Amino acid sequence: EHRGNWKQHIQDAAKVLERTEMATQIMNDYNRRVQEVKQLLVNKKRSLRISFAYVASGQLVITRKKSFAGGILDDIGLL
Repeated sequence: EHRGNWKQHIQDAAKVLERTEMATQIMNDYNRRVQEVKQLLVNKKRSLRISFAYVASGQLVITRKKSFAGGILDDIGLL
């Protein structure tokens, strides 16, 4: 079970669709971009305070590391 793990979902879908090379390229591009953003934030990170929230089903939801957005923010070192 990989519920909520978008990176694993890409890999699983790629296997089913026989597009593993495309999935590898997508993840390589993502990882490259994560590294670029981390470098941009090196000197600004100390002064940054972020939170990410959204409305779903009429309720305010604060993101966590295990959410899609939270996972990305964690990858770039902001959570």
